[in-house]
Amino acid sequence: MFKTGMGYNNGIATKTAYSGDGDYTGGDLSRERIDWVSGDVIRIWSDKATVANGSEGWADYEITPVSSNGSISEARISPTLGNGLVWGEGMHEFYSIYPSPGSGALSSTISGNTVTTLIPERQTYTVDGNKLIPDMDYAYMIAALKTRPASAVSLSFKPVFTAFEFTIYSANDNSLTLTSFELLSSSSPLCGQFSAEIEASADGNSSSVSYSLGETGKHIEIPFQDGITVTKEQSVTFTVFTLPTDIEDLTIRFTNQRGETSTLALKLGDSPIRFEGGKKYLITDLGVPGNWSYTLDNIPSITLTSGNEIVYGAERSISVLSQRHRGSVSQPFPWKVQAYAQGRWVEKDDPAWPEWVSLSAYSGDGNSNDITVSIGANDLIVEPATGPGMVILHCLKKARRPLLSTFQPIIYMVPGTVAEPLPLRTAT
Repeated sequence: MFKTGMGYNNGIATKTAYSGDGDYTGGDLSRERIDWVSGDVIRIWSDKATVANGSEGWADYEITPVSSNGSISEARISPTLGNGLVWGEGMHEFYSIYPSPGSGALSSTISGNTVTTLIPERQTYTVDGNKLIPDMDYAYMIAALKTRPASAVSLSFKPVFTAFEFTIYSANDNSLTLTSFELLSSSSPLCGQFSAEIEASADGNSSSVSYSLGETGKHIEIPFQDGITVTKEQSVTFTVFTLPTDIEDLTIRFTNQRGETSTLALKLGDSPIRFEGGKKYLITDLGVPGNWSYTLDNIPSITLTSGNEIVYGAERSISVLSQRHRGSVSQPFPWKVQAYAQGRWVEKDDPAWPEWVSLSAYSGDGNSNDITVSIGANDLIVEPATGPGMVILHCLKKARRPLLSTFQPIIYMVPGTVAEPLPLRTAT
């Protein structure tokens, strides 16, 4: 009784597996056929038809591919339980949704000519070489037809989602490992619940859909569980599904294995791009900025050169140049100071911080910051002493803590970088 099909003339058609062909043109657009796959399940319901054995006005049907050629993928279908819909009297309105709510896909509800379902915020994929194959359960399609009893009914499906296919590579490094991708909008809903109200036509290609939104969000994420690695020569392609409504102010964000992020606004010149809902967009040859490398100038040791300095302390000046680098770009990068005390690294406000050393600044932006280091008497326990100064110095050397004569400032980059704290060195 039923067969299904979809041609590109209805827009950018979507089925349950992208064909990989994008040469079907219409006007100024190119389109990619998406094919039915054997075992896919759709649900058909009607105001007049009922199942052969029962009173339900709906039945699930399984796809059996017939042909995928040029711009069209066409299939025959059979009821999954052998109990399909049969004609009633008069004019019928048939509606169909892929995937069927009973196929184990995402939750959908049906009421009359309205389908309510959702696009998830977090989306999954399967790996096929350098392609991440999307979960086509998110690729909702609907069909509708107004007709009287006939020997056969053909349903033409239309997409009720928007898709973005990205092809990315490393723009700066030979190798870049990414842990997640995010799609964000400052103004347009991207995910969440929506309802599609379908108006059936005697020409199924002319059947129309209008949308209303429920609880939505402006953020979609694809976690790369094991990380994906791209190079300048080797790209990776993946697809993201969003709500079927128009979208503006899109931004994409990648996170690499170091926790660093790269963000890019999708614009045409200085103007944001408006993406029309219900289509698929190809964003190709997208170079993702590579990993940053970090440098921190070797901080010189401070040596107390005289007996007087060793006893009473001294001041020294140093300059801190902390930078990060990517390709030809170098930028100042923030730094902080720590001391290793009581078996752990501590900062200035920690009670364990050694009172005998202080700095004019304990952090900076990395842009050749000039710092004064003041070294005190090292909190010594001194034996009673008499006599000339050299005798006093001799007694100091017999103190419980070794006398500090060489000091290495303990400067490190802020958390999130690969730089390690530098050790504190003492010498008698």
